[in-house]
Amino acid sequence: MKKQKINIYQTINELVIEGLKKDGLQWFMPWKSGMGNSPINNVTGRAYSGINIFLLNATMRAFGYDNNEWLTYNQASSKGGNVKKGQRSTAVTYWNISFYDVTQVGSKTFYRTLAQALSSGVSQENVRKAFSLQVFRVFNIGQCENIEPKRVVVEAPVGPVENGNCDVARSICDTYLLREKIALSHNGTSSAYYSPSQDSINMPVEESFQDCDSYFKTLFHEISHSTGHETRLKRIGVTTIGKNRDLYAKEELVAEITAMYMSGLTGLEPKDSHDNSQAYLNGWVKRITDSKGKEEKFVVSAMTQASKSSNFIQEPVKVKVKVEVKANVENEVLV
Repeated sequence: MKKQKINIYQTINELVIEGLKKDGLQWFMPWKSGMGNSPINNVTGRAYSGINIFLLNATMRAFGYDNNEWLTYNQASSKGGNVKKGQRSTAVTYWNISFYDVTQVGSKTFYRTLAQALSSGVSQENVRKAFSLQVFRVFNIGQCENIEPKRVVVEAPVGPVENGNCDVARSICDTYLLREKIALSHNGTSSAYYSPSQDSINMPVEESFQDCDSYFKTLFHEISHSTGHETRLKRIGVTTIGKNRDLYAKEELVAEITAMYMSGLTGLEPKDSHDNSQAYLNGWVKRITDSKGKEEKFVVSAMTQASKSSNFIQEPVKVKVKVEVKANVENEVLV
């Protein structure tokens, strides 16, 4: 009997839907606040990226492990440890990269490295990369015996600090806006939006929000849009604003995931988050459930792009040269 091929995108979508129905948009939040609590590999110390951040953090919250550190079954054995009997693994993904001849007709031959492709006679101008999403299994070190954590857990403060978390969020936002030379204005309207053509953000005044946490969660949303500008991450939902409703919807999901994740990293607890996001969330659950073909990849792609957006916001200062933006989109904005 032929083994049925697993649809990785569908599998991940089902995990996300289950999480969203249970936890709402909180599913996209980090395990706990603090930049030093993101998931890492216990052997290499390397940080997980893309959708793996969300998948592993969700598992941390669900099972209450003490350390956000992970390894494969073989890695546990190589360290002299072992996975406890009866433990279930957590799926994480990686992109498998191969190379092929774009001029080849019919079934294509794929090569593991560029050197292999070239040595097999494929010309440099005809070689192309192919990407396929693969799954492998990891265990939290709390599911193992004789495995010690690689880092010390960063504990949260004993008690709340007056505006402390908002001060952290403000510092991150101010640093990013200054670094990228993005203008932030408060014109007194009720609209929050990012204008790609002007490369500027408008926000309602902070006092109009229920609390400062809600203000900065909204600002993180607009800042996420700005990371997609063509001088930065060049995200198609920003660079082609107004031309495709599906791309706009996906860009809004990227920005909302980024906002939730950055809010969690900085310890924000916006009071208006749940009410404002519920209808939005319900729409996306339906969209994921009804997805066909390319639609299946939307959530995986959005989570990956949100991870890149969050990382870009936290990057250190760097010199950047801006390019001219076409004038015919000067009045279009992302909210």
